[in-house]
Amino acid sequence: MTRCATCGNEYPRTFTVTTAGGEVLAFDSFECAIHRLAPRCTHCGIAVVGHGVEDDHGTIFCCANCARMHGVSTLVDRDRGGVGDVLPDPADDELDAAVEGTFPASDPPSFWARES
Repeated sequence: MTRCATCGNEYPRTFTVTTAGGEVLAFDSFECAIHRLAPRCTHCGIAVVGHGVEDDHGTIFCCANCARMHGVSTLVDRDRGGVGDVLPDPADDELDAAVEGTFPASDPPSFWARES
């Protein structure tokens, strides 16, 4: 049995991940691997699972909104050789304008437990 690098659980079906630095780590679940390896958003601290975004200094954010709230005005697309994309002004965002004033909703989400 192998011990998980995050939680310490001994588990017979762990899997290993080799980091870019060559470190080999064993995990008992994807959740533990994400908790240990995923970068964190500089603004809100959430684990960035997926692409995320980054500024021209390499600072990582979970989304463009967090980058904007942190004062970033240009994002870098590493797939395009580091070309910067200017974040749109939130005042020009049609989606934000459409939903402004609609939340909180008056009805609870359908997944909430209801009393019988």
